[in-house]
Amino acid sequence: MRSVSESAEEMLRFSQVEPLKNNRLSIAVHIHLYYEDLLEEFIGYLKNIPYSFDLFVSCRKDADALFIRDRLRTIKNAGKITVRGVENRGRDLLPFYVTFGRELSKYDYLLHAHSKKSLYTGGEKLGWRQNSMNALSGSATAVRRIFALFEKKGVGLVYPENYDEVPSAAYHWLKNAGNGQALLSRMGIPFVGGVFLYPAGSFFWAKTDAIRQVFDLHLTKDDFPEEARQIDGTLAHALERVIGIVSRFNGYKDCLIDFRASVFRLGFSRLPFMHLLNDRAFVLEQLKKYETVSFDIFDTLITRLCFEPDDLFLIMQKKIEASKKRRLNFLKIRKDAENAAWQKKGAFTNIDDIYEMLPSVSDFSEPEAEELKVMEIELELDLAVPRRDMLWIFNMLRENGNKIILVSDMYLKKGIIARMLEKCGYSGWNEMYISCEEGARKDSESMWGKIFGIYDKNRFVHCGDNFRSDCQAVGDIGAIPMPVFNPRDELEVFRVRFAASWFRRKCGAFQFTVRHRPEHLRL
Repeated sequence: MRSVSESAEEMLRFSQVEPLKNNRLSIAVHIHLYYEDLLEEFIGYLKNIPYSFDLFVSCRKDADALFIRDRLRTIKNAGKITVRGVENRGRDLLPFYVTFGRELSKYDYLLHAHSKKSLYTGGEKLGWRQNSMNALSGSATAVRRIFALFEKKGVGLVYPENYDEVPSAAYHWLKNAGNGQALLSRMGIPFVGGVFLYPAGSFFWAKTDAIRQVFDLHLTKDDFPEEARQIDGTLAHALERVIGIVSRFNGYKDCLIDFRASVFRLGFSRLPFMHLLNDRAFVLEQLKKYETVSFDIFDTLITRLCFEPDDLFLIMQKKIEASKKRRLNFLKIRKDAENAAWQKKGAFTNIDDIYEMLPSVSDFSEPEAEELKVMEIELELDLAVPRRDMLWIFNMLRENGNKIILVSDMYLKKGIIARMLEKCGYSGWNEMYISCEEGARKDSESMWGKIFGIYDKNRFVHCGDNFRSDCQAVGDIGAIPMPVFNPRDELEVFRVRFAASWFRRKCGAFQFTVRHRPEHLRL
């Protein structure tokens, strides 16, 4: 399966792609016409499709289906036309996968679009909708070029490049990880975390075989929650994200259309993430405007000299095997102990609680568990390194007199974390809030409820790497978030250059040191 950056980026100008004159494969178009007043706009776009296609339109139950069908008959290449009123549920994706799913899955190619206004967000998304439709069917030549890419470049999914209204944080699961993991598990596809590409807004052309597993879920109306003006966290929001992962799992490339630059980007694009690239001096000036600046700690201010957090436990396993002369799966043992501690303590769980449970899930004695706890703490200290751009910003804010607080969902206690921070050059913060000592967490939003009972959210900014708990949750409460990429996402998106020792294996875990350019910060 390909992740967001495993396929090499290939950029083609529109003029470099020879339009496909004839298409012999079947095409279906689905339009979710929730706003009937946009009918004529969509007819104009559909008239640009130069091949024969069948048209499926979902609309509100109280819409004039006969009138809609009569107007659609003016489209020359539209063959079978089906108009069906649907309940306002599951946005545009319930009609696509449920109402018409069985019929649509029989075609070779699909176009999915909808009359996006998103009025619940405060205004009509006119530019987003029209940019999307111009990219996908703005002219007959545009459509012919898309089909040439399907036929000749191994493309499975075609969608518009990021539009200005789509924040970079949207290219993440946000509140949808649970639904996304469940859907992918049902399809037998590994879960992909971090940042990833998908058709944000759900305007796309697809080769049906590229996304067939989604149709094969045989979703029903009852799988979708009732409409309640949800901005995120529904099954529809998860379905919107999974199709990119499914298509890449099936061996197909994505094609992102930058209509304004007249280019196709195949396999990968950095453009959706460019909002996060800012000069560090500019970022500093933005942060200085707020009385209180809050920072996440791990992967924001400091990081570890290992690729994944769990690699620390793999290193420990090698150390234990060498010193105890015994084979074991320490990663599993450590996870089991943490899960057992969580059953008892929940958000209060700390490293002492975890190692207290270690003998109950393994054959380690209590003294051995205490010895391993010390080993883990010392290893955390050994592997901790600063993110140098963030250290510079932190120190400049401290000199400016801003109040600095630190907030983390973590089982390590304040004293241990303070030692790690001081080792990495951080000092002089005002307060530190750690989940295991506060009994509250960012990811459940309980920590933010506690913090904004103390600090004025109108004079507060938070900087962190988790797009859900550090960004979306903060914004939902009405405070200002400032996202920063963690090193893994930074590698995934920007393909950062590492020091010569990058990917040097040590103790069974990948080791690396990121050489951040001091003049840039990915925000």
